Parts: sequence; structure tokens; C-alpha cells
Amino acid sequence: MRSQYETYIHGLNAPGSNKASSYVRALDLLAIILQRPNPLYPSGADLWQIRAPSEIAALYETALRDQKRDGSMFLADGLPRSYGANGYYSAALKSYGEFLATRGYTQRLEDRWSQVQATDGAEVAAALESLPFDEDEFSAELARLQARAAEDIRRDVRSSGASSPLSLICGL
Repeated sequence: MRSQYETYIHGLNAPGSNKASSYVRALDLLAIILQRPNPLYPSGADLWQIRAPSEIAALYETALRDQKRDGSMFLADGLPRSYGANGYYSAALKSYGEFLATRGYTQRLEDRWSQVQATDGAEVAAALESLPFDEDEFSAELARLQARAAEDIRRDVRSSGASSPLSLICGL
């Protein structure tokens, strides 16, 4: 799955940007960490074998929580400490989840395409439009996480007595 993700993310990469390489590196480091027993996977796990967007969404949420604390959950000897604390893991996991969701959607579309018996473009479009698509599970999980993050910000603003989210963020 790693090579497929690498092709996908490099295809989205802007010229001169190192974002794709950084995401692949972050996921490679995270893969090393997850192979060892950990709170999420007591027997360890192979990140590149995870196919469920909802499982990546759970990892993403864990990485966000860990990043807010101290980044210690995803530490390992000899690996950069900054990847957990600075949000590299969470950003890369979000991208990987989107890749899995896109891949799943494309696979469902190809499966449905193989069922379509049409002779022209209008018939193909009508046949594909008549087939319902399930909501993508990673997108649903991501929307839930974003709503939760927004609520966390509102709660922080209310508890700090800050007059606005901007004052809380900027320390005003």
C-alpha cells in the first residue's frame, strides 16, 4: 500500500514542495513505532496494511490528542521527537485516510462501471447516477473530528474568559 500512497501523494504535490516526501517519511516513522506493542495495538500493527479509513481516522484522532499533550505516545529511540509534537503524524495520517477513502470510492466506482451495460455517454451517466454510493467513512469520521475540534476551541475560549478565539490563539 505504501507505493500506491506514495504515487498518489506525489501526484498531488506542488512543484518544488517537499510535502509529499514529508508525509511518506512521517508515515514510515509511524509504521516503525506501530510495529512495537503500544496502547492502540498491544501486539503491534503494520500501518501500511491498514485498509479501513475509520481505523486511520482513529489513529489520526489519537495523534491529535497526543500532539496537544507532549507527543510522547509516538516516541521511539532513534526517531525524531518532532514528528509527534509538531503535527507531522496527524497531517500525514489525514492524507493517508483521504487516500484510502479515495481509493475505496474509486474501487466502488470501477465495480459499478463493470456492471453498466450502456452504448453511449448519456446511458453510462444515467446508469452510474442511478447507483447509490455510501458516504465515505473517512470523510464522515473527519467531519466528526473537525466538529469536535471546533467544540474544543469554543470550550477553551469560554473557560479562559478570552473575548474571542483570536485572542486565545494570539494570546491577546
